[in-house]
Amino acid sequence: MPTIEIVSIGCPQKPKLPKYPTFAYKMEKKLRSHRALFQHVFDLHTGVIVHLANRDIEAGWFAGELLDWSVTQAIREHREALLHDIVRVVRSANSENAQFEALDAHLYDGITVPAADEMVLLFSPEVRTEVFDLLLRLLDASPEHRITFSTDCQSGGKARECDEVSLSEFSFRLEQRMVRMNELYFIRADGVIRR
Repeated sequence: MPTIEIVSIGCPQKPKLPKYPTFAYKMEKKLRSHRALFQHVFDLHTGVIVHLANRDIEAGWFAGELLDWSVTQAIREHREALLHDIVRVVRSANSENAQFEALDAHLYDGITVPAADEMVLLFSPEVRTEVFDLLLRLLDASPEHRITFSTDCQSGGKARECDEVSLSEFSFRLEQRMVRMNELYFIRADGVIRR
């Protein structure tokens, strides 16, 4: 089950946030992850952490219902077909000495295709607008106008800390299916200079 956590960096107190109809959240002043994947990053900062969750909070702080899982499945099936084609071509070339490295990703039709152990992060359409409203509010609450956005999923692949991006760049990456599970992004408000 995936978790999604957002830290409003340097935020001195819990900001007033609306209730969202498509998801629940829990906000805390102590930057403690529900999982430890990026705790070492959180330990370097102060602020407020927001844990996103399915609407039914009683089931735990998991955010699986916020995501569009069909995209990850379709891309994985497409990747398997591509790899099958590569193997077929290699076999037909009858090359005994060919060496191949593990493929982390392919560029195909303008999207990055994830490796077998990666999962694409894509919010369901009804959730996306509200999540971005929350991101904007948390950016505004941060004196630095910076947040972290992290995901943690047991079957989501290796942990990666990504470069700092603007909110617009992050939105673009989400739309292009370039954001993976088990990644942490530093996101700055549009117009704020990169650190």
